[in-house]
Amino acid sequence: MSGEINASNGAAWTIGTDYMKNNRDAKRYSGPPTGGTPTNLQSILWPDVDLAQTGLFAEMTRPLSARDVLTTGLRYDYVDTSAGRANQNANVTPALSRSPNELYNLYYGTGEGDDDHTENNIGGFLTLEHALTPDSIVYATLSRSVRTADATERFIASDNGPNTSQHWVGNPDLDPEAHHQLELGYTRDAGFWDTAASVYYNDVSDNILRDRAHDQKGILQDDNASIYRNVDAQLYGFEIEAGIRWGSYWSSRATLAYVHAENTDDDRPIAQMPPLGGTVSLEYTRADWNVGGMVRADRRQNRVEDDIFTDSGQDADKTPGWYTLDLFGRYEGVKNVSIGAGINNVFDRAYAYHVNAANSDPFNPSAVQVNEPGRAYWVQLNATF
Repeated sequence: MSGEINASNGAAWTIGTDYMKNNRDAKRYSGPPTGGTPTNLQSILWPDVDLAQTGLFAEMTRPLSARDVLTTGLRYDYVDTSAGRANQNANVTPALSRSPNELYNLYYGTGEGDDDHTENNIGGFLTLEHALTPDSIVYATLSRSVRTADATERFIASDNGPNTSQHWVGNPDLDPEAHHQLELGYTRDAGFWDTAASVYYNDVSDNILRDRAHDQKGILQDDNASIYRNVDAQLYGFEIEAGIRWGSYWSSRATLAYVHAENTDDDRPIAQMPPLGGTVSLEYTRADWNVGGMVRADRRQNRVEDDIFTDSGQDADKTPGWYTLDLFGRYEGVKNVSIGAGINNVFDRAYAYHVNAANSDPFNPSAVQVNEPGRAYWVQLNATF
């Protein structure tokens, strides 16, 4: 819910509030080794977790001169978390029947997972824009944003008995991670040509890191279990995008992006970070027809965390560089109807994105890299009524 206020000094205000509440409650059952219906309660994966967040925010935009505009904002969040079944044991062999609280205590020395945890988080930003010409702007943004731990990071409790490398244990006492970022940017739209470029530096306090238990500070075990802890981190990178119209019918667009992320507490890379990558496209548009192609490419990613015995193991491996070509076309000459067709990955290359969705499998803590589809043909029909 939000509202707008226009002040007499030219400032435009947006003021509002929002509320979010999530509940996550799940049990995992196991069955007999020979097969059959799983009936043994094996783990209290998410022990009736409630996460509520109430936010208040205000944003103001005000012209400072004919060429300068100031935008600033402030946000406050009150966070309340709890785990109502953190003391419940699973109904398996008593020696292996550990409640979520017992797992939290085993790895972090805390047994307070069933009690409320509250946070008072404050963020904000300040942006100054300066118009170099009527069609080009430079800007600088200084910001602080805060992210609280989610239900999995804080309370997951996956107990796999003697197979400790398959344990996955949240940390109820995680601090929220705070990002302090400086971004400098440039944009221009000259009609036939547009471009946008930015560079940024982000200093992160208490970054929430998914790691393996190696007897680090605050971790009481050295058994390769998946755990969470706070570390300081630094990220920096850039993003560039440019488009050009070559005349009445031809146009191109290119993008390039890079990020470097470092766990500064341990002098290690942070896992699941994309390498240098980008796209280049060329399109021909005339009347109701559009045809074109796009090359997508990533460089090799060598900065990885792929060993559960020495680091987080959240990367499956180093990822080779790759490029693909996509071809596409569209016809819109029929009223309210458009028809498209294309070929993705024309040369049928085997490749994988380094940031891979398979790594977020909620029931398997091990990193798995899955290749993207090979050559694929597609047809699309859109109709509006």
